[in-house]
Amino acid sequence: MNLNEYITTQINGKIERRGNSPLTPIIITILGAALLIAAYTLHTSDTLQTTLLTLGFIFAAVGVVWTVLCVTKTLWHYYYLPTSSPMHDKTLYLSTEDFNYCTEALEKGDIKLLKTLSPVVSSNTVLRIIYSHDRSIALLQTGRMDTSRIEASSPVVTLMGEDLAVISSLIH
Repeated sequence: MNLNEYITTQINGKIERRGNSPLTPIIITILGAALLIAAYTLHTSDTLQTTLLTLGFIFAAVGVVWTVLCVTKTLWHYYYLPTSSPMHDKTLYLSTEDFNYCTEALEKGDIKLLKTLSPVVSSNTVLRIIYSHDRSIALLQTGRMDTSRIEASSPVVTLMGEDLAVISSLIH
C-alpha cells in the first residue's frame, strides 16, 4: 500500500485532501487582463505596446489555466485536521545502500537509524515523507521510481511528537 492509499484508508478523518486556493491565479489573470487593456488603451511606443501585449497574454493564459486546475482540484495538497496544518510532500533520493538501510529500519520500526541517511542528487530509490507544516505528524515510506510512479518497498510509518526530531534534518 502506498502513502496516498494509506492516508485514504487508514488515517481517514485526520488528514484530508484539499484543492489549492484559486486566489493567486485569479489575481494573475486579472493582472494579465489589465496589461492587455493597457496595451490597447494607452498611447505608447510600439516596443512598449508589444511588451505589454506579450506579458498580458502570458499572465492571462497562465492565470486561466492555473485557476481551472485549482477549481477542479487537479492541484491539491494534504491538510492535517487536528492541528489545522497544511502538509508538505518531500521525496529524498537515496543511494542503494541507504535505501536498503532505510527500508530495513522502517520495517523494524527503528526510526533512530534514519539519522545517518545522506540523500543523493538523483536515484531511482527514494524515501517519501509527507509531514505537517507544524511538524506534529510525518508519514514515511521507501520506494522505487518506475516511470514517474513510486512503487512502495516498505510499510508506511507514522511519526508523531518526539520521533519527528530524528528526521528533522531530512525535512528542513
